[in-house]
Amino acid sequence: MPFIGDQPDNCLRVQRAGAAVCLNVASLTAQGIQQSISEVISNLSYRDTAMKLSRISHTYGGVKRAADLVELVAFLRGDTLQLQTVADREGFISAFALDFIAAGFMLAFISGIACSACCRMVCDLLLRRRGRRHDDTAEKKQKRA
Repeated sequence: MPFIGDQPDNCLRVQRAGAAVCLNVASLTAQGIQQSISEVISNLSYRDTAMKLSRISHTYGGVKRAADLVELVAFLRGDTLQLQTVADREGFISAFALDFIAAGFMLAFISGIACSACCRMVCDLLLRRRGRRHDDTAEKKQKRA
């Protein structure tokens, strides 16, 4: 039951996530409260979603971390530019140097193909020379005979 401030917005967010039922304080009745409580208790998806949101919250530091961030924003008087990460200011690709990584893989791939082609050329040349020598030796033996 949200009353003031950011509570209505927070209630709607949690309801959209599937972890709560929001009640309108202006049209609140005993029957409406009872139906909402019954809905939340009987429908296990509310419990599962609330547990999922709780795990996510704990992963990122839980309530203490959220309170610390709120205090930090208040201390900075709302100026949160220094809290932005490189990925916020730049695109995902350049923030994680994916363009350089892709260029490196492309260079390695092209170098591998070039080395393979060079090795094949050298091997072909060596085999041709060896084949000529072998053929020349066979011709000399036939001429002697």
